[in-house]
Amino acid sequence: MSTAQVYYQNVTNMMQKQTRLNELSEQLSTGKRFLKPSDDPVAAVRALDISENLARLEQYGRNANTANTQLALEDSVLDGVGTVLKRVRELVVQANNASQS
Repeated sequence: MSTAQVYYQNVTNMMQKQTRLNELSEQLSTGKRFLKPSDDPVAAVRALDISENLARLEQYGRNANTANTQLALEDSVLDGVGTVLKRVRELVVQANNASQS
């Protein structure tokens, strides 16, 4: 192996080590285990699945809140209808009594 080859190999190794050091430093400073999906494809897929599941659960929660609001509104309307029907019955009874007298 020539001196130039040894030099080139050492420079290449140092550059690879520097790149790895930079990656580790960035991971440490950001608190992220991986910075791009190719760093850990399995973990990236898991993180994506968890993120999608979380988004789905949040949407279910919003849907449930919307349904509860709608049901409360419908309950209020039905109470109003019940009150009106009760008043109609009272008026019908009064009208019947008046016509029989």
